[in-house]
Amino acid sequence: MAHDCEVLKTVESDFSMPPKKPVIMDQNGELFHSLIGPYNEGDRLFLVCETEGGKPTPSLTWWRESVLLDDSYEVSPEGVVRNEIEITSLQRHDLMAVFTCQASNNNITVPVSKYVTVDMNFRPLEVSIEGNRRPLSANSPVELVCRATGSRPPATITWWKGNTKMKRTKERISIDGYVTTSILIFTPTSEDSGKYLSCRAENPLIPGSAIEDGWKLDINYVPQLTLRLGSKLRHAHIQEGNDVYFECNIRASPWVSEIGWKFEDQELHTNTSNGIIVSNQSLVLQKVQRSSRGRYTCTATNTEGTGESNEVFLRVQCPPDSVENCSVTNQTEDSMIVECNPGYDGGLQQQFILEVHETALHRLQVNLSASSYPYFHVKGLPSGTHFVAVVYAANAKGRSQAVVMRTHTLPGPESQTRRENVWQVTFSPVLIVLVSVIIGFVVIAMIVVIVMKCRTRHERHKGQILPRKAYKLQPGLRRKKKITKLDKSPGEEKGPDIIPVQ
Repeated sequence: MAHDCEVLKTVESDFSMPPKKPVIMDQNGELFHSLIGPYNEGDRLFLVCETEGGKPTPSLTWWRESVLLDDSYEVSPEGVVRNEIEITSLQRHDLMAVFTCQASNNNITVPVSKYVTVDMNFRPLEVSIEGNRRPLSANSPVELVCRATGSRPPATITWWKGNTKMKRTKERISIDGYVTTSILIFTPTSEDSGKYLSCRAENPLIPGSAIEDGWKLDINYVPQLTLRLGSKLRHAHIQEGNDVYFECNIRASPWVSEIGWKFEDQELHTNTSNGIIVSNQSLVLQKVQRSSRGRYTCTATNTEGTGESNEVFLRVQCPPDSVENCSVTNQTEDSMIVECNPGYDGGLQQQFILEVHETALHRLQVNLSASSYPYFHVKGLPSGTHFVAVVYAANAKGRSQAVVMRTHTLPGPESQTRRENVWQVTFSPVLIVLVSVIIGFVVIAMIVVIVMKCRTRHERHKGQILPRKAYKLQPGLRRKKKITKLDKSPGEEKGPDIIPVQ
């Protein structure tokens, strides 16, 4: 009986055949080999295992490592054994999981099997910008660090300012590949204040995997100022005596602690006697004068520094200033060029006038005007003549003070010859002798006339002289020690040199 049993077992063993090695494929029949994927985190995994042959018909089971997952298989009429498993959502713990399909039809031989290993992509888990989110200073570079973890492969980090991608970045990846660090060199501007700065990490292989961290920028900057005339003022119509006011618009972070005003780079302060009133962001000028025209600015200071506004040049309508640096050039016998630099136009369109007066005759010789520049080419003047050139500017408000210059034209050929002849006659030796002789005769004639007149007077008074003995002193007068002899000798009557007191 025992012998019969051994024979039966031997017969059964001879008729048992192992199945073929299983194959693993997807639902579309694409064969898988040892490493499959990568699958994205959350993907569905569907595996099909088939085998055929073997006697008796084998069982077909799915295992994960040593854990049985599924032992429900089907056998087709053709003898193909099939088993399917589905994992609806792959998770991080499924990375590199080994799924084995095993075919077995007896307890004697080793089961045949096929396995696959699942590769996966992970989305980043966390991203953060390190450091304190303090206010930043405009125009001062700052280094910002962003760190992302959990992505497989390593996350891609990008920096964004609003919808604008930032470019000045450096990136580092940890040895294990799970940590990505990005460094941004950021130089903010005042215009960045209030914008959203973010660090964005994503796995480009997983759509919708991006996560980000960021904050609304708070930028400190030097005050930015805009100066303009009061909204109701028309710059083109400001005249002497008008009231004028300026408005200083300020943008600053933090807010300003001090506001100032300047005129021609000199500080302005309230001075009511001079009509200057400073009130924070406003400047009032009462009854402006010509001296009020010029460049005005406003300033403001905060912890970041001091800012200064644009310049506003105040034009006050008034008579123009005098022309400057006048010169007379290119003088000829009948022409000359007069040129000056224009002065302030008084805030209005000005023109320039030249008057040329002939000095000797006090007569206006030329009157010219120029609309754009004080340049005059004077023609038609008499040669060899002295003139006074008068230049002034004029506008609708009046005229400037005149600039006066003395000038002349060059002498012509005829006048030069005539002048040389006069010079020769005046200084001729013959003329000098002739004039001397005439003067001599005139002097002699005058002497003769004087002598004759004196003799006539002497003869008329001769009979009136008293005798010596009859000459008496008037009472109260003392006799002098020496008395001049009044008797005349016969020879003295022809040339008397003493005229008696009458």
